[in-house]
Amino acid sequence: MHLVDFEGFGFSGGKRVAGLKVHSMHSQVSSLLAQTDPNLPLFLFAHSMGCMILSTYLSQNPDIAARLAGVVYSAPFFGFPEHLGFNAVRAGVVKALSLHLEEFALSAGLSIHTNSRNKKYMRGMITGMKAIPFVSLGLMSSFITAIKQIHNGSGKVTYPYQLVLGEKDTTVNNKMTKEWHAKTRS
Repeated sequence: MHLVDFEGFGFSGGKRVAGLKVHSMHSQVSSLLAQTDPNLPLFLFAHSMGCMILSTYLSQNPDIAARLAGVVYSAPFFGFPEHLGFNAVRAGVVKALSLHLEEFALSAGLSIHTNSRNKKYMRGMITGMKAIPFVSLGLMSSFITAIKQIHNGSGKVTYPYQLVLGEKDTTVNNKMTKEWHAKTRS
């Protein structure tokens, strides 16, 4: 089982918020896969935005998708949470503004304190810059593009995968993930 901790997120180093886009993180998946043993079964694990990155990567690399033994998608970010009210108008505004204000930071609209009740853990996540409740307009714009790509390409998904969903999860859109799942051929 292989996991990628993407630059700027989780426990990895790198820039936070600025200069990040879904497609620019595909090279990190390639770097990980270059280190795997082709003689062993290949399982990949992704969580939240990592699912978005991995899914778009696999759609652009069908030869790699074909050799997978399986993927675990944990709380996949395959759509904006419903409570954010993200619609086509808002998507258009984000796309237009991102052309001129790519690095402008936005609140992700998520309450970071809902991730854990352990105050010591959360204090470490925030002060250690491991969890930042902001995204840039450029990254948000790339989310919009990736979500369309994921849903438009769902019928081409044939590799084995397992979905792990939390029904009370407010950081992803389980309804859209279930719609994606219903269209796959795996």
